[in-house]
Amino acid sequence: MGNCGSSSNKMPEGKLIPDKETALTVQDVPDELTLAKLERNSTSALLHSLFVILKPTVRRIISKQLLDNVGVLRKETPLGPYDNSLPNESLPIKPLDFHFKDVEIVNPKTLSKDMQEMPDFAWPEADRAEELMIKHEKGEEGMLVLDLIDFDAGIEFAEDIELVVPVDLPLGGSVDLEIGAGGKIKE
Repeated sequence: MGNCGSSSNKMPEGKLIPDKETALTVQDVPDELTLAKLERNSTSALLHSLFVILKPTVRRIISKQLLDNVGVLRKETPLGPYDNSLPNESLPIKPLDFHFKDVEIVNPKTLSKDMQEMPDFAWPEADRAEELMIKHEKGEEGMLVLDLIDFDAGIEFAEDIELVVPVDLPLGGSVDLEIGAGGKIKE
């Protein structure tokens, strides 16, 4: 076990711990490496890693919901209920595409301000969000709110897949609306 440090000042011989004159200070650290940014980037890196692991599972969950609860056609032929043994190539959606630039942990004050500015949004636990967030900060069971910066997501149907959605007509009756492509699409 040892100490590692860097400073433009030479540390006096025999000293293992730098004193105030030789210690590396925050001013010596480039802007892109400040502690707050390092912490945020490590949170982002963790979530990026988790997303990579979760993508295939989320793809299967969405596929199950589509196959079990929505009409799905492949080449105009209805697909049956979801089966765990389905190979990835047979799922109705392609691998998920979602990414984000960064993650910020939201504090109770910021969340309260956002909730006031956007009252029409269906905030989860709106009536007790601040209380839950404070509990979490104290190490108790509570709520952690993350803000995904520049989040972008897309779900793309697999080739020859269409969803069949029943639509009620204004003057009575209904039709099946097919969403997707029954044939090849040139990108």
